[in-house]
Amino acid sequence: MADERELAKAQRAHWQDTYTAHPGMYGERPSDPAVHAAEVFRAAGARHVLELGAGHGRDALYFAREGFTVQAGDFSAVGLDQLRAAARAQGVAERVTTVEHDVRDPFPCRTPPWTRSSRTCCCAWPCPRRRSVPWSVRSAGC
Repeated sequence: MADERELAKAQRAHWQDTYTAHPGMYGERPSDPAVHAAEVFRAAGARHVLELGAGHGRDALYFAREGFTVQAGDFSAVGLDQLRAAARAQGVAERVTTVEHDVRDPFPCRTPPWTRSSRTCCCAWPCPRRRSVPWSVRSAGC
């Protein structure tokens, strides 16, 4: 367990440093999976999306521009600061809320029915924990 905590601490520091050195590093264009997810969510009548591993927010901002209300979670405060600034600049701040959160922990607040996780698969963590992401969301009372 101590090794896992050290790994999490190192990953958090890495992303804090990375987003500080390279603001908006993935650009503003949404990822192809986010575009597809928005189509699926819209077809299903969803209005609210939880974006896990949101980083600086290119996909969360896309969902907001597409009319969804977005809860964006990430463990990088720097990335979330960039996301909030971009949401204000793009005029979608009222549709985006952020929460500093590590997906290894239960999600701290009520979540919408549609959850999307893009970058969390890039984290190094034990395979059983990776499968626990849906549990993390459900354990918050959803």
